[in-house]
Amino acid sequence: DESLGIATCTGRITAKGIHPVSVDVILQIYENNDWDTLASWSANDTWSITCMEEHAVYSGYKYRVLVFGYVHDANGRIIESGSAVHEVNYPKQ
Repeated sequence: DESLGIATCTGRITAKGIHPVSVDVILQIYENNDWDTLASWSANDTWSITCMEEHAVYSGYKYRVLVFGYVHDANGRIIESGSAVHEVNYPKQ
């Protein structure tokens, strides 16, 4: 039986100076030998931003969260970027 859970997906970026920043957070599920996107969120601000969202997940699957962070110059061009991936197995209960 599949049981329902909640995934809390968080991405954070802080610039070294006062620059516009943005972050993209993507929740994916692994099924049929491929990663499919369940949900994605974006946020932006000046200097520092945290994007935290929740989404329902079912047991018996593997999930991952992709986080992409960007620092922009005054014209909106990306001057620095970074990324992270966190993968989790949610076993059947």
